[in-house]
Amino acid sequence: DETEAPVETTPEPTMAPFMEEGKVLLDNEFITITLDGEVEESYYVGYKLILENKCDQYILVSTDNTSVDGYMMYLNLQNSTVNPGKKAKAEMVVYTSDENTMVKSIADLKNIEGVFSLSFNSDGDNSYTGTNDVYPFSIDGRQGEGIAAPAVSGQVLVDSDMLRITLGETFDDDYAFGYKLL
Repeated sequence: DETEAPVETTPEPTMAPFMEEGKVLLDNEFITITLDGEVEESYYVGYKLILENKCDQYILVSTDNTSVDGYMMYLNLQNSTVNPGKKAKAEMVVYTSDENTMVKSIADLKNIEGVFSLSFNSDGDNSYTGTNDVYPFSIDGRQGEGIAAPAVSGQVLVDSDMLRITLGETFDDDYAFGYKLL
């Protein structure tokens, strides 16, 4: 009884396990932000996102306080305004052409953390005023499997031997709004 030896095949490259397409990064009463793949161009790398507006106001989504593998780095969120009840395809990217960045390829994007900031506008005139809601996220799954939770006063954002950062109270004045850091 002769049986054929199994043929070994090399699997097609796929996104890292924490980078599954369809993974929800933020889901609340206002918006759902879902991972939709990777993007790697000659001068930037990052992730494709789908932004789904679930409310009756225009939402401007931005990123802030972002880090890659422990280094603070700006992740630019492109095409980030979503009309009421609509979806938008967006890209969250790092520019590889920046001489100060350590990110030169998609493989360099590790341990991504930051906050999604949501600004609201009721009439679509590009003047986003009022409250600015902030939601921490982590693409590598270290914060609740990548699902962002609303930031709360007293929440510890960083806790290491060298640094501890805790969210304080929110503030909203004529020139700025956000959280005080302790």
